[in-house]
Amino acid sequence: MDLTTLIRAEVREYVTPMFEEVLTRIDATNAKLDGLRTELKGDIEAVRTELKGEIQEVRTELTEKIEGVRTELTEKIEGVRTELTEKIEGVRTELKGEIQEVRTELTEKIEGVRTELKGEIQEVRTELKSDIQDVRADVASVHDKLDKVMAFLGLTKV
Repeated sequence: MDLTTLIRAEVREYVTPMFEEVLTRIDATNAKLDGLRTELKGDIEAVRTELKGEIQEVRTELTEKIEGVRTELTEKIEGVRTELTEKIEGVRTELKGEIQEVRTELTEKIEGVRTELKGEIQEVRTELKSDIQDVRADVASVHDKLDKVMAFLGLTKV
């Protein structure tokens, strides 16, 4: 045997037990890690299940609260709608009454103006008839005077 082979054999005898001890420790550590991993997975799954349940409870609670608020808002909106409808109807009725009063008042005023205008028109007609009769009388008088002048001048046919 040569010296290199001898050194190798010595080193193997010395290192192999230490290496086996390290491997044993690594295997033990791996076993512990596998146990911790399994335990951690179980804990994570338990937390996940618990959180899912709590989230579902919160979801259900929020849904109920939202439905309650929705119902409350719907009732309030309906109440406001009813109130506004009544107020609008009241205003509409009031305006109809006021419009009718204004119509009646305007109709009366228009009838008054018509009657007044009819009277004034009648007075103007009467005055015009009188003026026309005066003009006719004047024309007849001028005609008579012209006839007399014509007769005096001998220009008329007798």
